[in-house]
Amino acid sequence: MYSDKDIDRILDVADIYDVAKEFLTLKPAKANYVCCCPVHNERTPSFTITPSKNMFHCFGCGISGNVISFLTKVQGMTFPEAIKWLSNRYGIVVEEDKPESEQDRQERIKLDIMRAAIANAMSFYYDNLFNNADKVAAVKGVRDYIDKRWGLDFAQSENIGYAPAAWDALYKWAKEKGHPIDIFIELGLLVRKGDRIFDFFRNRVMIPIKDRTGRPIAFTARALDDDGPKYLNSKESQLYKKGESIFGIQNALRQAAKEELFYLVEGAPDVMRLHSLRVYNTVASLGTAWTQEQRNQLRRVNARLCFIPDSDKIKQGEQYGAGIAAVMKNGLAAMLDGFNVTVKEIPGDAGEKNDPDSFITTRTILNELEEQDFIIWYTRKLADGKDTAIEKTEIIKTIAGILAKVPDKIKNDFYIKQLIKILGGTQNLWKTAINEAVRKNVENSAKSGSRLLDQELYQKYGFYERHHCYYSMDDKGQDKEWSNFIMVPLFHIKDDLNPKRLYKLINNEGENCIVEMKMEDLCSVLKFKIKVGGKGNFVWAAKDEQLTKLQRFLFGTTESATEIKQLGWNYDGFFAFGNGAFYQGIWYPVDEYGIVRLPGLGNYYLPGASTIYKQSRELFQFERRFIHTNYSTISLRSYT
Repeated sequence: MYSDKDIDRILDVADIYDVAKEFLTLKPAKANYVCCCPVHNERTPSFTITPSKNMFHCFGCGISGNVISFLTKVQGMTFPEAIKWLSNRYGIVVEEDKPESEQDRQERIKLDIMRAAIANAMSFYYDNLFNNADKVAAVKGVRDYIDKRWGLDFAQSENIGYAPAAWDALYKWAKEKGHPIDIFIELGLLVRKGDRIFDFFRNRVMIPIKDRTGRPIAFTARALDDDGPKYLNSKESQLYKKGESIFGIQNALRQAAKEELFYLVEGAPDVMRLHSLRVYNTVASLGTAWTQEQRNQLRRVNARLCFIPDSDKIKQGEQYGAGIAAVMKNGLAAMLDGFNVTVKEIPGDAGEKNDPDSFITTRTILNELEEQDFIIWYTRKLADGKDTAIEKTEIIKTIAGILAKVPDKIKNDFYIKQLIKILGGTQNLWKTAINEAVRKNVENSAKSGSRLLDQELYQKYGFYERHHCYYSMDDKGQDKEWSNFIMVPLFHIKDDLNPKRLYKLINNEGENCIVEMKMEDLCSVLKFKIKVGGKGNFVWAAKDEQLTKLQRFLFGTTESATEIKQLGWNYDGFFAFGNGAFYQGIWYPVDEYGIVRLPGLGNYYLPGASTIYKQSRELFQFERRFIHTNYSTISLRSYT
């Protein structure tokens, strides 16, 4: 199995036109390239390469995909052969196949079956709309609807189809073709009730939801009547997780990287409208809220996020329409997550709903929408209708609280000049409000024991955290990376001769581990690099001066514990086993770090029970045998 990371690296650099021209004779056609399809016989070229999407599609037989699937579907390579061919062509080093466990093999086989089932269902829906002459004639009204909204060529390139109104059209087809009915049920395409099995999607336009590589993983379906909700999404499965999937991502990444910009809209129709206008760097979350996992996927491209909210009718008792309220929440989360965020707002029309799908019918209309920096737009929304000094003061405090979490001093100075025009005040007033917000954050952090925020870290220690890395700023205000990981202080193990500290390391790819460090490990860059590097992909790139600053921060935020060196009775008044301790007749087990917390006495460290030494075959063997199982009905006191 090749890792998703290696596949993503290949998709980032491999060019569909560059690869396809090695095998096919392509002719330019506007922004695309065409030729006769190599998969089916035809005289008029309908096989199309679209460089801006890095995808191919045949308008004759419906075959489509990315650069990897071009090699597998069109050239007949196996998946491993395609990966090796592309990695060799573009000089990308990928890890060779690793031996699979039986469990991994079974999981992979099932995922392959599920992917095939989704792809087969997509073909069924597509054929209903485009390939079967009798069926196509019967759904002329559906085709007219799709043609009016997005155009038939675009619908074909995106594999859009139609689910018939019959209760069992897909079920009969799948049964006739010998497809696995239970898998179709698990994917939510079919529904079983008692002895009956019927289609979940009926009389709907079927829009595939695809993953990063362009493979279908689910559907969002548009109703053609008033029976049920207007849009209905597939249920979650092993292939499709709503909070991890991004609609349109398969087309968006290349153009987003080129323009350093993503447009974020609310729903699939909005994405399809902009994609049909060749604005491929448009995506949607298929839900109201953008999750951290989805933002992490967008972070792969160094791009700003431009939200285009729906202009909804404002409900009674609410200050904003649903679309504006959602962007205020999601934009703020993205900004505090380190993104550059802007907003293009669609003008309202007499309180009626307006969205990108209905309003942005040309690229000119999109370009003419004013693009505002998020914090300025957000402030204007908060200030709308607020005229009193008290109201404006509260808004200033709110905005200052946000700016206190932005480590870029130059950007904050720019914001202040713009905010003065909206809310008034002076630069000194705004800076005082920001400093006050920072002070409160520090106090709250100290009270709760939570970690310091980025701005506070920078002011006190000269660095800040972003995406599980440590950074400082150079003389030009540019980020200077110290490490590809952060350290979460866990415990200071007190000892007169051999004090230690426990930390959790988390790198920018989510890898984490627990590490035990002696004092000398944190006082020498060389020893520190060896210690953290020995745990995995944890790289320290800064010098002694920066390590000292990090040490000051880590030492000031660590709980303490005392190592238990002798099991059995302890003079502090408890009886220690290798996996916990009895204190005043009550059993207290250790946690994953090897810490047992005894009320009134403090924290104690049992290293043999820590995950740090879990894999060690030499250390703490006796301690792992001298444990309390908590199975016996006889108390320790009675036994002794």
